[in-house]
Amino acid sequence: MKDAETALHSWRWTIYGLIVVIAVGALLGRIMHVRADHGRTPFLSANDRSRWSTIRALVDHGTFILDDVILKDDGTWTKDWATIDLVRHRGHDGNEHYYSSKPPLLTVMLAGEYWLVKNLTGSTLEEKPMYVGRLMIALTNVPLFVLYLGLIVLLVERFGQSDFGKVFVVAAAAFGTAVTPFVVSLSNHLPAAVACAATLVLVLRIVENDRSKWLSFVLTGLVAAFTVVCELPALSIFPFVGLALIFRSALNTLLGFVPAAFVIAAAALATNYIAHGTTKPAYGQRKDGPVLATTTALIEPGRIQGDLWRELRDKWEIHPKAVIYSGGENRFVLWDEQTQQRLALVLDPASEEGQSTWQIREWGNWYDYPGSYWITQRQGVDRGEASRSVYLFQMLLGHHGLFSLTPIWLLSLVGACFAIRERGTFGWVAVVAGCLLVICVAFYLSRPQIDRNYGGVSCTFRWLMWQIPLWLVLMLPAVDRLLKFRWGTIACGLLLAASVFSAEYNAQNPWTKPWLYDYWESLGWIEE
Repeated sequence: MKDAETALHSWRWTIYGLIVVIAVGALLGRIMHVRADHGRTPFLSANDRSRWSTIRALVDHGTFILDDVILKDDGTWTKDWATIDLVRHRGHDGNEHYYSSKPPLLTVMLAGEYWLVKNLTGSTLEEKPMYVGRLMIALTNVPLFVLYLGLIVLLVERFGQSDFGKVFVVAAAAFGTAVTPFVVSLSNHLPAAVACAATLVLVLRIVENDRSKWLSFVLTGLVAAFTVVCELPALSIFPFVGLALIFRSALNTLLGFVPAAFVIAAAALATNYIAHGTTKPAYGQRKDGPVLATTTALIEPGRIQGDLWRELRDKWEIHPKAVIYSGGENRFVLWDEQTQQRLALVLDPASEEGQSTWQIREWGNWYDYPGSYWITQRQGVDRGEASRSVYLFQMLLGHHGLFSLTPIWLLSLVGACFAIRERGTFGWVAVVAGCLLVICVAFYLSRPQIDRNYGGVSCTFRWLMWQIPLWLVLMLPAVDRLLKFRWGTIACGLLLAASVFSAEYNAQNPWTKPWLYDYWESLGWIEE
C-alpha cells in the first residue's frame, strides 16, 4: 500500500514538473516575441510605457521626471515612450513636470534591475529597448511565475484530496486564469498574485504549526504589505491576517508582523514622497484643493470678462478647461508662468442668481494638463459605466465577467460552499475569500463614473486578479468530488478549456479587449 502511495506521489510531482516546464517554455516564447504595434519596443500599452519611462528616467537621468524621456526636443510626444498614464505637477525645482501616475515602489525595484542589466551588458533602454526590455521581462516574470506555481502546488498539496484534483488546479493556475496573459508585461498584477499566494501559505503555516517562529510572522508582514503596495484594495486582507496571527501569538504579531509591514509601508510612502513631494498617491490627485479666496465678477458661461479679467490679465494667463468632477460648472485655470503656480477658478455652486461668486482653489487635479487624455479625449471603457447595475453585471457575468471569461471560478463557488460546510481551517479560508470578493466588488461599484472603467483596455477585470490564488485553492473540494464521475470530469474539462481559451485569446498582449467584448462589439451590442 505504501509503495502504491509513493508511486502516486512521485507521478503527481512529475506532472507538476511537466506543467511548470511547459508553462515556462510557452512564456519565454511569448516574451521573445512580444512587441508593440509599431515593432520598435516591447511596451504593449500606456500602462507599460508609464512604468518603463520611469525606469529609464531613474537610471539614465537620476529622476522621476519623465520630460526628457517622453518629449522630443521640440516639445512633441515620442510615440515609443509617451503614455496617457501621466500626471503633471510642480516638482522639487519649483517647475511643472510630467510624472508617472503609478505608485513608485515597484518601479524603483525594477529600476534596480535595469541598473544591473545596463552595467553588466552595456545596453540601455534608449538604444536597445527591444533587447533590454525583453530581457527584463524574462528576468522578472519567469521567476515570479515559477514561484507562483510553486506556491499553488504547496496549497493544493495541503488541501487537495485527490491526485487528479490537485493536478487539475495546478494546470488551471498555469494556463487557465487571467494571470497567464499578464506574464508578458511588466505590471503590478503578477507580483500581487504571488504576494497573495505567499501570504496565504505563511498564514496557514503559522495557524497550523504549534512551533511557529518569529521569522514566519516577519515574512508574513512583508508579503502581506507588499500585496497592498501592488493592489491598494488588498488592504482589505489585513484585518483577517492580523486576527489570525494575533490568535496564534499576539507577541510575535506585535514584534514581527507589524514592524515588517511597517517597513514596506514606509518604503512605499517614502518613494512616493521622493517622487511627488507628498505621500498621497499620484492617482488620487484628481480634485481641486481647498479654497484660498473668493471673488465676484461678471463672468459668462465659457469666458471671463469685466473686472476680474482686468484684475488678473497682467498676472495670469487664463485657460478654459473641461470639467470632470464639478458637474458641468464653469471652471478656469489660472497659471502664473513666472512662479509656475497653477490655481483653479471655480464657480461657487452656492452663488445666488445674478451674483456669481468664484472660488480660487489650490491646484489639485494633476490629470488636468494641456492635451490630457483624461480631460477631453477619453474613449470606450475609459469614459466609465454610468449604471452601477450594468457595471456589476459586466464585472461578474458580462464582457469583463469574472465567471463568463473564466468559468472555472464556478467550481470555486461550489468548492467554497463545501469548505464552509466542513468548517476547519479550509472553511475559514473560504469565508475570508468570500468577504474579500464582496468588499472589493462593493468598493469598485462605489467609485465615481470615471473610475468605473473595467480596468481600462484590458483582457479582464484586472483589479481582482490578486485574489486568484484564493479562488484556485477553493476549487479543490468541488473538483475532488466531480472528477469521480464521468460527467463531472467532462464538465470540469469543458470549464477549464473555456478558461484557457480566454487566457490564450489575449496571451500575446493582456492590454487588449476580452474575446467577449470583441464579439459583442462585432454584433453591434457595444458602441464605442
